[in-house]
Amino acid sequence: MDIITTSKLALASEEISSFYAKGQDYFYVATEAGISLEQIADLLCKEKAIFLYKKDDVIFIVFARMLKNSIALHYVDHDNFLSILKLAIVQQKIKKLYAFNIDSEVFNNLAIPVQYIAHEDFLKAAKRLRPLHTTQSQLLKVVIVTVIFAALIIAQSFAFDFLKETSRSDYNAEKQKIAAQVLEIAKDDKKYKTMISELPTGIASSYKDIVDELSGVQK
Repeated sequence: MDIITTSKLALASEEISSFYAKGQDYFYVATEAGISLEQIADLLCKEKAIFLYKKDDVIFIVFARMLKNSIALHYVDHDNFLSILKLAIVQQKIKKLYAFNIDSEVFNNLAIPVQYIAHEDFLKAAKRLRPLHTTQSQLLKVVIVTVIFAALIIAQSFAFDFLKETSRSDYNAEKQKIAAQVLEIAKDDKKYKTMISELPTGIASSYKDIVDELSGVQK
């Protein structure tokens, strides 16, 4: 996703119809999608400061943590750039500069501390931010997420019902199986009790005696 410059608006602003991203303190607005350079600066700078970003022959003066739009200057005019930068430092009472992709020699004549942002830190900050989007695209994302969430709930409900039904079927089958076994044992018990009642008391002292009697074994 491209890094683009954006305007800053207060969070109390009216509804935005263009591309935008909502930050902690501002709306970042542009006419195209991309990652806001100003939002990156606000994320990297810990205090009110000027963030300098160079791309090709253009240097962007970004006012970090301030409700003020950036300035883009062609660095080929070095003296003009320094004059405007010094004026911005004085007007906004800036006490620190942050710089990315800029040679240190640019700041030789500035009596103000400069912190250089490493390439990895800049990319890490950019990856943490969401690209600018329109209200319509955001609503579409919400609808898609809602549909997916609803589908997951329905699928989960079907899964639970299926498992419940399967478990109930297994339980009923096992219950019927055990009931049949109990019934069979009860029949056998009744049959043996009937046999015992029909035998002489002396012979029916054990199940072995019953078997022997039925087999014709003489005592």
